[in-house]
Amino acid sequence: MNLYDALIKYKEGNADEWDVRRACDDGVVQIQTASKKNIGKSLVSLKFNRDEYIELFSDADKEDSNNTYLMRVAIGGGHYGDVFIDSGYFSDEEWNEGYIFQHFSKENEEQFISLVRQINPSLLDSKDQWGRYEQELFSTMNEAYNNEISQISYEYAELYDQCLVEGLREYVQGRTCDKFSLYGIYEKTCARQYYTTIDILLSMWKRTETPQDEGILKVLKNLADQSNLLIDEDLYEDYYNYYDSKNFDQESFDRVVKSNLDKIQEKVDEQNEEGDLVKNREIYEKISKLNYKFGVWYDLPTKKNYGGQTNQVFKLERVEKGKIELMRKDKGNYYNAKQSKMSFEDFLNYLYHPELFN
Repeated sequence: MNLYDALIKYKEGNADEWDVRRACDDGVVQIQTASKKNIGKSLVSLKFNRDEYIELFSDADKEDSNNTYLMRVAIGGGHYGDVFIDSGYFSDEEWNEGYIFQHFSKENEEQFISLVRQINPSLLDSKDQWGRYEQELFSTMNEAYNNEISQISYEYAELYDQCLVEGLREYVQGRTCDKFSLYGIYEKTCARQYYTTIDILLSMWKRTETPQDEGILKVLKNLADQSNLLIDEDLYEDYYNYYDSKNFDQESFDRVVKSNLDKIQEKVDEQNEEGDLVKNREIYEKISKLNYKFGVWYDLPTKKNYGGQTNQVFKLERVEKGKIELMRKDKGNYYNAKQSKMSFEDFLNYLYHPELFN
């Protein structure tokens, strides 16, 4: 016996609530409260699992989209890690471009600038056309204090992704929650539990022109389709539109920034005590005058005093304890990179005589 027939028989007094349950293979429909005066007005409960409810609003023509996964995230209530962005890549890019700095509180912004002034004040001299600090400032600080800056940038990336997820939830739930009340099916918990009556439920087969041997999920799927409730766009496309600053946990971000800036300050104080900071600052300024930036791969200068390798490239990483730390490798070879520490004088020799450092 199918569900439609079971409901008819129940209304006629020829079946009980267990007959209705057995006829509903998916377990969605249960008789909640029987009405003795008018059986057709008996209260019926509709209980869904998450995937059943998602399927009601999914467009069958969009099977290759990300919608099923994203709707699970939106309706499931949990967080699934990196949903929209790759936190590792995103955090580095956003930091080095200076975008994360724009989310610093005023207090953290002032502390960061104070740190830069102690380490290499020349980094504060250049700004772009919008008045923002140049990328060199952020990449240099990242290289010099990678552990602390990575903590800040990764926290930002995670909070940014969570913010997008909250925006997604608001959008998807706005498109799927309480959408059947117009037809007499009332929501108790979005995507989980709904109430209606036997008469209203039976009318749905006719309203949606669904064959009577089909179950309730097919009936509601047709109702959603005929009511233009299906989500037919790719929810991943233009995902940045889900961003809303009210969903960004600024308080948590401020705490992480403050904690890591304090750790950097401790390191700076220690370097000051050991006399290294003055040496480091002098080297930073000399490198700046040579127009080299940290975190960028450079070819060796083309003019050389005598023969030797000409295909080597190098990247300045940081200045620590009066020494320049850099990576060097043969151009086009990603597997032979070597890390070196050298004084500024040795760095000048390396630029024009790299063969001396093999």
